[in-house]
Amino acid sequence: MDLQKRGWTPVFGFTVGSAILALAALLVGGIPSPPGQAGDLTRSSFFKAYEKGDYAAAIKAAPPAVRDLSPYEPGTENRPPYQRDEPVYFDIMAKLSGEKPLPPQGVDDKEFQYYLGVMHYLRNDLEGAKRKFLKCLQLNPSYRMAHVYLFRIFSRWETNVMAESQGKTESIAALLIEKLGVGTSDEHLQSADELLKRDGDKPVPVLRLDLVMDNGRPKNPKFASATSPDPESRGVMNDELDSAGRLRVELLAKGRHCLDETYIPLEKILFWDGRDAAGNPTGGRTVSKTFPVTLELVMMEPAERIVIYDPAGKKVMEFSVSK
Repeated sequence: MDLQKRGWTPVFGFTVGSAILALAALLVGGIPSPPGQAGDLTRSSFFKAYEKGDYAAAIKAAPPAVRDLSPYEPGTENRPPYQRDEPVYFDIMAKLSGEKPLPPQGVDDKEFQYYLGVMHYLRNDLEGAKRKFLKCLQLNPSYRMAHVYLFRIFSRWETNVMAESQGKTESIAALLIEKLGVGTSDEHLQSADELLKRDGDKPVPVLRLDLVMDNGRPKNPKFASATSPDPESRGVMNDELDSAGRLRVELLAKGRHCLDETYIPLEKILFWDGRDAAGNPTGGRTVSKTFPVTLELVMMEPAERIVIYDPAGKKVMEFSVSK
């Protein structure tokens, strides 16, 4: 992590910030932890709270320099959305195309930004989530799931703007630019799709997961590597817009990088129709709480594990998928 970019000033090989922290620790009788150990403790506290569904505690546990990091240049946050966001998108696109180098960063920087974005999203703070995902993309423009979440966010906002436009003389396009700025759901959906197809028309590597839902709990998971010619056709991106009351599934790579995410319903509704003895049409539905589930999760790099969360955000299952 480049501390100078966080506003810390080097002094004789140390920093003013680290000197103040060390002095404060000594005054209260403590000894500062080595940098690596302190980072490990912060990361552990952050993800322990995240996996408990205690998002307020997880956000608080994030290092302030990471938690408060903004995608916007100082003094630009209060500008109209288009003026504020346009430089950010130019920056992300330039890095994605290789025209601009990625900035110096700590090993966890982009992951902190991504998971802060997820927690803001799950708390329905869409503006806070958007800013974290944009910052994540500034650090790693190929973070596919950040594009997926931005697709979801802009989809919701675009639906609201179009509903508000009823009866107004201003064009929908003009209203979208005024309210939302340069970002669009289509743009992020296209970016996520292009990252899947970076090897051309080759089938995309996926992890196929089979399990049984038994009264709201996942059981007997089995998995196998496979390929899929068109994994985005699963409809996952739209499915999360109605994710309440479902289990959330994360496929993770090394360093907790999120490769893919999907949701599992707690119950399955079966509709049936037929005729009675007199030939009259009949029909109905059956709600089942025990049923098999098959999922395909995109695996653009080697996966390490799957984590499943209940609707409240608490981890209910975790298992390794690495070989």
